[in-house]
Amino acid sequence: MTASAAAVNLSVRHIFGVNVNVADNLSFTDDDTIVYVAGHSLVLYNFQEKRQRFLQSSEISDCITAYTSGPGKRLAAVAERGEKPSMHVFDMRTFRRKKTLTTNDLLTKEIVSMQFSEDNQLLLALSGAPDWMLMIWNWARAKMIAAVSVSLAGTPMYKCMFSPLDASVATVIGKDTVKFFRIGEREVRPLQENTLLGNNFTAFCWMRNPDDHLLVGTSEGKIMLFRAGEFLMTLKCSPGRDHPITSLVSIIGGFVAGSAQGTFYFYSYDESKDQALFENQFSLVNEISANDLASGSIIQMAICPKDERITALSDDGQILVLPAVYPHTLTLENIKYAATPFHGPKPITGLDMALKKPIILTCSKDATLRLWNFKNHTLDIQKTFAEEMFSVALHPTGLHCAVGFSEKLRAFHILVNDFRQCMEVPIKACRECRFSPGGNYLAATNGNAVVVYDFHTGEKVADLRGHNSKVRALYWLNSGSQLLTCGAEGAVYLWSLEGARRTGEFIQKGIGYSSVVYSGNSVLVVGNDRSLRELTIPDLMPSKLTDAGLVLTHIALAMNKSVLFASTFEHAKPGYIRAYPYPLSGEFDDYPCTSSPIQRLRVTPDENFLTVVDEQGCIVIMEIRGRQDRFQRNNPGAYPELMTVGEWSDETLVTRAELDEYDNTVQELKTKVAELESQTDYQLKILDRNNTEKLAEATNKFRQDLEIAKSRYEMLQEVRLDYEVETLEKIRYMEEMHQNQIQQMETSFQAQIMELVDQYQRLVRERDAQIERLDEHRRLLVDTHERLVNELTHEYDDKVNENQRSRMKEEEERNELEKELAEMQNQLDDDIDTEIDHMKKRYETQLQICREATMKYKQDNSTLRKKQAMLQRSIEDIAEEHKHLEMRDKELMEQSQVLQKEVQAHKKEIKTRDATIFEKEKRISELKKKNQELDKFKFVLDFKIRELKQQIEPRQKEIMDKRQQIKKLDEELEKFHKSNAQLDHLIGDLRGKIDAMQGDVKDKRIAAKKLENAMNTCRSEVQSAMAYIQQPAELTSMVHHIVMKYGSAELIKPRIDTEVEEEYNRHRQYLQHSIQELKRNLELVSTQHRSANAGIREQNMSLIQQINHQREENKSLKAIVQAEIGRIRHLLNNQQPGGGAGAGHHKHARRSGSVTSSTKSAGGGNGAVPGHSDSNNGLLMNLPGVNILNDPGLMAQSGGA
Repeated sequence: MTASAAAVNLSVRHIFGVNVNVADNLSFTDDDTIVYVAGHSLVLYNFQEKRQRFLQSSEISDCITAYTSGPGKRLAAVAERGEKPSMHVFDMRTFRRKKTLTTNDLLTKEIVSMQFSEDNQLLLALSGAPDWMLMIWNWARAKMIAAVSVSLAGTPMYKCMFSPLDASVATVIGKDTVKFFRIGEREVRPLQENTLLGNNFTAFCWMRNPDDHLLVGTSEGKIMLFRAGEFLMTLKCSPGRDHPITSLVSIIGGFVAGSAQGTFYFYSYDESKDQALFENQFSLVNEISANDLASGSIIQMAICPKDERITALSDDGQILVLPAVYPHTLTLENIKYAATPFHGPKPITGLDMALKKPIILTCSKDATLRLWNFKNHTLDIQKTFAEEMFSVALHPTGLHCAVGFSEKLRAFHILVNDFRQCMEVPIKACRECRFSPGGNYLAATNGNAVVVYDFHTGEKVADLRGHNSKVRALYWLNSGSQLLTCGAEGAVYLWSLEGARRTGEFIQKGIGYSSVVYSGNSVLVVGNDRSLRELTIPDLMPSKLTDAGLVLTHIALAMNKSVLFASTFEHAKPGYIRAYPYPLSGEFDDYPCTSSPIQRLRVTPDENFLTVVDEQGCIVIMEIRGRQDRFQRNNPGAYPELMTVGEWSDETLVTRAELDEYDNTVQELKTKVAELESQTDYQLKILDRNNTEKLAEATNKFRQDLEIAKSRYEMLQEVRLDYEVETLEKIRYMEEMHQNQIQQMETSFQAQIMELVDQYQRLVRERDAQIERLDEHRRLLVDTHERLVNELTHEYDDKVNENQRSRMKEEEERNELEKELAEMQNQLDDDIDTEIDHMKKRYETQLQICREATMKYKQDNSTLRKKQAMLQRSIEDIAEEHKHLEMRDKELMEQSQVLQKEVQAHKKEIKTRDATIFEKEKRISELKKKNQELDKFKFVLDFKIRELKQQIEPRQKEIMDKRQQIKKLDEELEKFHKSNAQLDHLIGDLRGKIDAMQGDVKDKRIAAKKLENAMNTCRSEVQSAMAYIQQPAELTSMVHHIVMKYGSAELIKPRIDTEVEEEYNRHRQYLQHSIQELKRNLELVSTQHRSANAGIREQNMSLIQQINHQREENKSLKAIVQAEIGRIRHLLNNQQPGGGAGAGHHKHARRSGSVTSSTKSAGGGNGAVPGHSDSNNGLLMNLPGVNILNDPGLMAQSGGA
């Protein structure tokens, strides 16, 4: 583009068609908008608004090869072919480019597949041959994280995809292989490779549930299941060899497979069955063939975000829409075109526009002739012919057309929904034909000649001969009597119909001209000489030559806008429209338009729009807007209309038979309307009667319900009052029961405390006796322990002395051994040093020899590696060329066979479609008329319904009043419920307080129990001290110990326990209403304690008196016992023989003396406890069941003591 530009702007306004050679060329942005690549733009089509928006970028200068959208539908990426293939990331909300990703490490020129990760952070891309490189990009930073070649053997790979569960797992499919890769931070590692020979994998998708399973389809009609990267099985319900799988998409509860001839296979997945038996879980629920809508294979499918509809793209360029729910109920009627049917991906050979109608006529190599309405963006007429078409011409009125077939040139009348032939001319393969500006003449090329016919009579007007090669272009001058032609031999002629003579010529040999236009004062012509040539009128002399820099194929002139449009041609490059300001100055603007070379272009009669067609079957309509008024829209927010002409002709051609049929239809419909009116009146009367009856029934029912509600309300009021009385009685009864339970518990606890005190005293006595036994046993153990310790100590000392002597001997031996070891170590060090020196010298010489040999081997190895690498490269190059040629031949053969089959299939389909289209359009017109009649009936019914509503309104007001009254009563009832709930809460709080009070009582009782225990211990200690009552010193020490432990040195006075007072104070805080009763209980308990203490003292004093009295009795009894013992011994001595009487008497005296001395020592040895021995003897005498006088053993023991 030069420094300055033309005075107009071109912007895309609508595109009929889609690029089928772009990978994954279909997706949703929301539930009603799809995105696809058409021409050189991203198209966003909304189903509801039926409008297109376009995303274009000046950075994309080459063809688009792949497309993908992010999971959130906000991002989109397109791949651009080039010496350095690049990827462009766009924001679909702002339509702005965010990043461009390019790398220099690829040998290929294109990217064949792309996909975003689930978090939109990564972009996965697969390059084409010969690299087949899998690349992972952090697109936000424009940084390639890692890359790996996925086909080392040159096997073609088709698609790549991220795992929806794990963004670090990527999958690639191709011929005979399905590969899984693990993506790391800086590398891509193979995870699992499945090589299944004989299977060309063409489509895959991840299942919804279980979501770690991958479905892969093959061109042989197989559907294979993979889990965790491993092949599991081939589904038994796969379509088979004649139905290749070309696309897959998962839906809720299963998946959908797309196949050839527009066939859809719907599969369901049963989750309730065992996952180990997948062949039983998958089942084919429906099969629909949309061959009438799309005869090609379904190459791409996308599902909307709400999982409600599926869009599908076929390889014959059709976009279909079908429901995704209830697949088992779907039929062919549920499948529709997303917008309109398009031309197939074949070149459009003819294009023309009418002067008085907003229509475009095109013909294509897909054997269809189509009439488009570029104002409404619809396809008006489509007709398929068996012959190939090369050119079209549209009459200025838009009522007639001419089409150049392979055998003849035929003229047609354009009817409402058909083309009706009206004339036929024997011209074969007419490449160009055009009507004159008035529509009187039709000029057509016939090889190197141009023939002009009178369109109204069909007579030949002129036969213009002079070109030596084929005529490439025709252009009528405004007068309608002169014609410009240009040919492939480099000639440009100006012809006059008067005399069929040539009035001007320009010949430039070696150049093939392809397009010519007339500007009013000059002629503009382009060809393969990479220039734009301007010629004068009428002699066609060259006046100006503008260098274009590349080949310009077609031109069109907008005189009012002062701009010339030219289409460019570059091999394997997109088609550009070049805008030159006129008069020519050499300046221009380039606008990317199509993805393939442009075949034709035309400017609308009002010069507001430019129509372009290409080799891929796309029709691009571009708006021509002057730069000075591009911001002058009346409503900037509104979508611009594609036509600004005020009035278009709405005339059309209709045959007499169609008119007669129309009149008959109108008469039939009128009679039907009359019948329907009478039926409707009768039905309305019946409806009125039924409605009045229903209204009366509803009124009576409402009144009955109201009476029932009133009685129910009154009953609820009575129930509420009864419930309140019952609740109060229950509360009162519960309070009384609670008080009784408290009193019963207090009495039971008092009895339990007394029982426990008695049990404690008994246990204390048992413990004292056991302690005495244990003390005795402990003393014995201590004595034995001390004895054993002394013995062990002596033994240990002996052993220690012996160990010391042996250790001294071992140390002397160790010193001697250390000296010997040191001498041996010195000798070994000297020997080792000498041996190491000898070995070092020997190995150094060997190492030097090895190094020299290694250097020599390295040099030889490097030369051999270089030779091997050169040979390997040459072998690989030859093998790749050989494989490429074989694949090319095979592909060409397959394409030719497929094309032949498609031609035959298309011919059959065209015939069937014509019949079905005619029947369907006829049915549609009938249904529209019936719909109008039903709208009238609907208006009448609406009026009746409004009248009924007016009658119902008073009743509704009464109902509303009653409802308000019921609502007020419900509010009052709710208040009562709330008050009951508050009372329940209050009862709960009181119960909590009672529980807390019971806990406090329990704690106080435990404290009282502890005090009682302390008092009992004190009593026991006092009783033990009273045993020393006749030993003043010990008695004093015991009393002092008791006073220090249980009281103070002051005089102990009987008093009320402070803890008991605190306990009752706490009770007073929680139970103020019963404090007087508690005080009385406290006083009663205190008096009981005092009386108990006084009784215990009196019992102690009486026991002391009894002990003293017992001691006196013991003394007297002791004297009696001793006297009796003496008497008994005296009697015993007297009973012995006389010889031993002296000895016996002497022995008795000695025993008596010993007894007396022992008695004295026992009685007065200490003096602290007089009468202790007497008391013991007295106790022995008083023991029950023991009579010392009758038991000689006891008597002897007593005498010994």
